[in-house]
Amino acid sequence: VALMSLAFCVIFVAFNSAQNFATSRDADIGSTTLGIVYVTLTAFNVVSSSVVTKIGAKWSLIAGSLTYATFVAANIVFTAWTMYPAGALLGVGAAVLWTAEGYYVTRAAQYHETSNGLPNRSTMGYFNGLFFSIFQSAQFLGNLLVALLFHFGVGTATIFVITTIVCVCGSAMLLLIRPMPNPPAAVVPTEAAAMTMKDETQGFNLYQ
Repeated sequence: VALMSLAFCVIFVAFNSAQNFATSRDADIGSTTLGIVYVTLTAFNVVSSSVVTKIGAKWSLIAGSLTYATFVAANIVFTAWTMYPAGALLGVGAAVLWTAEGYYVTRAAQYHETSNGLPNRSTMGYFNGLFFSIFQSAQFLGNLLVALLFHFGVGTATIFVITTIVCVCGSAMLLLIRPMPNPPAAVVPTEAAAMTMKDETQGFNLYQ
């Protein structure tokens, strides 16, 4: 979960920069693009869980993250013809990405609890807190990166080339996370063990 959280942070360092600049570069194209993103995201959320179930959380995370890289790259040539399709693709990818994120964190917590004999859902808050504590730093780091690039006179198109590379690096980091296995199955007592438990219980009752 820590590695996935760090990968999200890197991806959103790049994406937040693109999103923040969308309306300032061209109000009409920027606002329309963001509208397309969130309308598509809302619509595709209905079926995103089916995608995650079919291809698995890890590959859903990777596929979804690449649509963020595509969106950031579209900002290199900022036109309606590049931004609108990239926005629609991002909406689809974001739905898959965030569904997979929730699935992965939940399964990681379940696996940890079952493996260590902990109460059900006892670490769910910790795992989610760990994810968001790392992820939320992306906004600050993204603004800092862009501010430094502007300070050194880097052009807008070059900034988005750099942030695209950053975003692709974040996607590549997701290749390193391990597929989350099913939680270990509960131990089912054998017939002999069950008979032993029954005899012990009866013996205990005799001394009441």
